[in-house]
Amino acid sequence: MGAGSDSPVASVAGVAAWAVLPLFRAASQALRLAAVVLMQAAPGGSLVWAMRPLLWTRRWRAAEQTLPIPGRVLWRSDATVVALGLLPL
Repeated sequence: MGAGSDSPVASVAGVAAWAVLPLFRAASQALRLAAVVLMQAAPGGSLVWAMRPLLWTRRWRAAEQTLPIPGRVLWRSDATVVALGLLPL
C-alpha cells in the first residue's frame, strides 16, 4: 500500500493515526496530556449530549423518575455509562 492507495483500510488507518498523534506527542507531559484528552473527548461528549433525546426517550425518563434513587446517583451512573461508551473512541 503506497501513498496513492485507494484502499478503505488504508484511509481508516490514516485517519486513526492522525487522531492519535496529538496524544503521543503530549504523553511526555501530564498536564498537556490531560488537555489533549479533554479536547478529544469534547466532540464525542457533545454529540452524545445532543443525541440525548434520541438515546433516552421521555417514556424511559418518566419511568426512571419513579425509582427511589437519588438524582446524584443517577447522574453519576449516566456519566459512567457515557464515559464507558466513549472509551473506545
